Amino acid sequence: MDRIIDLLNNLNMLASSKFKPLDLFTDSVDLSKVVDELLRTYTPILRAKKIKLDANKIEKATCLCDEALIRRTIENLIDNAVKYTQEGGSMSLELGKDLKNILITITNTCQALDKQDLSHIFEPFYRGKNSRGHSTGGKDSACTFPAISCVLTEAI
Repeated sequence: MDRIIDLLNNLNMLASSKFKPLDLFTDSVDLSKVVDELLRTYTPILRAKKIKLDANKIEKATCLCDEALIRRTIENLIDNAVKYTQEGGSMSLELGKDLKNILITITNTCQALDKQDLSHIFEPFYRGKNSRGHSTGGKDSACTFPAISCVLTEAI
């Protein structure tokens, strides 16, 4: 039931962001802690799928942002990486910074995207050719996550 409510909330946020800017509640947030909490949440799934995770992050990565929205963005990206990594595959997550930016890079072993799919990856509800036959069966909410992540990242 919680997953359905989350999906509806995500769809509502996606739809409303087209008409008005998102309401942001900015605060000082340590993204290292956010990433740690999210990775702990995904540990049972990673173990069940025998996915090797390599997490390389700086100790403190503080930024001024809306914590709930950045958490949702990072969670969406991690969720998709886990979902599309085949059993026995690997994922890596890097959290670092340069002079002005905090950088989060998530990579995984999965089927490559077709070149034609790549240009559509952040369109709402777009499902690439390789994702249609995926174990999500086309019924999961993964199709909306890239667009929601993109909208949240642009808003922040």
